[in-house]
Amino acid sequence: MFRRSLSPLISVWIFCLPFMVSAQESLPGLEPPEMRSSLYTGFTQLLDDDKTLVKEEQGLKTGLSRASELNGVADVRVLGAIGVIELKDPVDVKRLQPACVDRGIWVRPFAHNFYVMPPYIMRDGDLAYLTSNMVGALAQTLGE
Repeated sequence: MFRRSLSPLISVWIFCLPFMVSAQESLPGLEPPEMRSSLYTGFTQLLDDDKTLVKEEQGLKTGLSRASELNGVADVRVLGAIGVIELKDPVDVKRLQPACVDRGIWVRPFAHNFYVMPPYIMRDGDLAYLTSNMVGALAQTLGE
């Protein structure tokens, strides 16, 4: 039973291990050639390409900026691929979550924050859809 319950955790750890090590570093006993699968190489190239992260950050800033006009919003922040709409009051999850689902997005609010961390491979149109529906769902929930 114990072995079976740990199996998924170990699988996740083994899968994530190459992503936790940058392309320039190596773990003791694990040489870079052993880590460089095509997936690992592609992922590190994607992260090394500043244009990808800058593009995603700009998409989040553009898409979430409209939220700053809403009355219940304290702050809108973007850092890299993390976009946060901070509310003055705690998020009403029972109202906001269904509004998001109705709009075809799955975003989980937390405390005073309504945040998103989209994947680096998200297309511009999908990112615009996500952010505009986040703002729309929040406006609907706040009654604006």
